[in-house]
Amino acid sequence: LQNRATLRLRSFLIAQFNELGVPKTNISLHQQHLLSFKYFMTFLDERNEQLQNLRTASQQRQQMSSRSRLQRSESYSSSSSIMSGRLSGTFDDDIANQLRVSYTELMTKVYMGHFRSYVQSLTRHRETQVADKNDVLALDVEKTGGLFSSKKSGEYLNRVFNLGTRIAVLQQFNEPAIVVQMIDVNHRFQYEEIFKSFLRLLTDTAVNEYRFLLQFFHQKDVFNTIFDRVLQQFLEEFDAFRQSCYDSIGLLLMIRIVERMHAELEQKQVPCLEAFFDKIIMAFWPRFNIIFDDN
Repeated sequence: LQNRATLRLRSFLIAQFNELGVPKTNISLHQQHLLSFKYFMTFLDERNEQLQNLRTASQQRQQMSSRSRLQRSESYSSSSSIMSGRLSGTFDDDIANQLRVSYTELMTKVYMGHFRSYVQSLTRHRETQVADKNDVLALDVEKTGGLFSSKKSGEYLNRVFNLGTRIAVLQQFNEPAIVVQMIDVNHRFQYEEIFKSFLRLLTDTAVNEYRFLLQFFHQKDVFNTIFDRVLQQFLEEFDAFRQSCYDSIGLLLMIRIVERMHAELEQKQVPCLEAFFDKIIMAFWPRFNIIFDDN
């Protein structure tokens, strides 16, 4: 009866997992629905432990019977082999682990697709008039311009080196991520605004996923398996920006954003992105020092 229940639960939960991969599915809402079945995973984990114990006991009996030359022991060994055969079939598999692997592979693909699309869509609205390698403090505007570049105005330099309204990215720190579908086609964002939106969406998603995995699968390691490629995707995006960045104000704002995001997760007691945040800080500070020295 338990074997039949195990197979039925596997089919049921895989079908529920597949719902998460349907386009436009509210993942967080469906995960809340899945939590009403979390005791199924508890049952499967306990069932797997029982099978492991039976398998171990069967192997021990076989080892003991092989050392004995008595006929009675040989008969016992035969019956033990029958039990071993019953345990070596379909139900010998770790169904709970199969489900974890199935969920992990699915959600890795789902999140990779979602975040890749979001990054590509939002970066199309990035402000193009930003500081370049020739923009430094006390630059003589009369000496700017050339064969392949236009002359820069004092107003342009004032905008490049003035914090101005850019401080709003910190003042409105708790605002939700930018909704791409709501952006005017001609609207442009400073990169720190795009950066904060990336991290806000990533952080909110990671917190929900981390808590769900702990409650449903009772494991933390599953999170890293799902998000390793997602986080690497963001690090590559940020590294590409960093290498061509000469905007000291933007870098300082982004460093401050990361610090506040880190503190927010510490307050929520969700340590899932600590290493990720550390890598960003370690990449941005040296770049800022280079720009600062240039000025």
